[in-house]
This record gives sequence, C-alpha cells and structure tokens, in this order.
Amino acid sequence: MSHATLRNKLSRINSKLATHSKLEAVTKALRLGLVQVEREDVSEEPRVVAVPRRPV
Repeated sequence: MSHATLRNKLSRINSKLATHSKLEAVTKALRLGLVQVEREDVSEEPRVVAVPRRPV
C-alpha cells in the first residue's frame, strides 16, 4: 500500500468518525464498539480487530 493510499484511508476514517487523529479515531471506535482489542496469550502483543456488523 502506498503512502498516499494509507493517508487517504486514514483521512476518510477520521472524516467518518469526526476525529482528528489516529489515537482519537481508535478511542472513538472502541467506545462505539466498532473494534475490539484481542489478546490470546499474555505474552502476545494486543491487537485491534474489526467487529463484524450484523446484517440489516
């Protein structure tokens, strides 16, 4: 993925969430239940994963 593509994707995410930074976007997404933090083992690094949406 190019730098420009990543920048555009982050810009769209910030726009949709009405945030101004990556940290603010992740915090808001966690609060809204859009993503969750998973850790399978204590020795592993935590990872953020998207929560599947329910069919409408």
